[in-house]
Amino acid sequence: MNVLSKNLENALALLLDSKGTILKVRRNPMSITFEKGANIARYIEEQSMMRLIDALETVRHKGYSMGTDVIFTAQDDSLHARLLMMRDGEAIACMTLGEDEAMLSTINEMLKINLEQQNFIRSHFENRNEPSKGQSVEEISRLNSELINTHRKLAQKNAELERLNAKLDHLSRTDDLTGAYNRRAFFKDLHKINAQSDVRLIMTDFNNFKLVNDTFGHETGDETLKTFATMLKDCLDEHGGRLYRIGGDEFATVLETSADFDASQCLNTIQEKLSRVHRKLSVAYGETTIRKEDDIGERINEADKKMYQNKYQQKTRNAE
Repeated sequence: MNVLSKNLENALALLLDSKGTILKVRRNPMSITFEKGANIARYIEEQSMMRLIDALETVRHKGYSMGTDVIFTAQDDSLHARLLMMRDGEAIACMTLGEDEAMLSTINEMLKINLEQQNFIRSHFENRNEPSKGQSVEEISRLNSELINTHRKLAQKNAELERLNAKLDHLSRTDDLTGAYNRRAFFKDLHKINAQSDVRLIMTDFNNFKLVNDTFGHETGDETLKTFATMLKDCLDEHGGRLYRIGGDEFATVLETSADFDASQCLNTIQEKLSRVHRKLSVAYGETTIRKEDDIGERINEADKKMYQNKYQQKTRNAE
């Protein structure tokens, strides 16, 4: 069972032999070119070499190695990464991981369960005796009970894996500060939803958010972003809308075109509350409709332009 593939789409993925020779480059979003037949050590900085060797040794004995920190280097390029290595038949699958500790912890749990499943199956077949004519009914019954117990344990592990898979998927799609969906989820969901129906897209951004950080510190800035996201999600809940944090203090909202959601009223109410944090803090927004036949990139740019026009209008009013 490959429990990782759908959640690590942007990771470097290599297939190695037990000595670290690259058998196949499955996916490479990095600027470094990895050559088939070369050893992965060629691309690892000298200070990281012992960690790489230890990781390969751990895979050979344990089945996987989790979160090994290395620095990839080639020509003038260098990149810090965390590696996950795990047995893939006779080979070793090697991929890079993000820095999110919750995601790393979840993947680690999943790998342990995968290994436990393999050990259950291996133990069952190693200890299993085929029923023969000389065996008693009690002995055959005991073997059947062991088999049923093994299936029950495997079913429990599969259920746990499904739970962890859902958790991992949630982590990979969620902004850990605000609880909104993240940039990756935004583009993926928008294309998926728009393929089925027309959608409303609302882009939002703060005016003078830097003043909050400069005046009160980044902790207050983070709390302001969380408060904004919570209030906007409360407005959206009854309309079936989704909120995404695109980056920094920029957010996007996606709704069905039929949703009776008054963006102006909702954002004005939120702005009144947030202005108590800093009197110059305000929320700008731009809205557009994306039809099924439209170019999504063009419509996003259109909403962005409207948002910046709104920012300019607010700043002009405030300056008067």
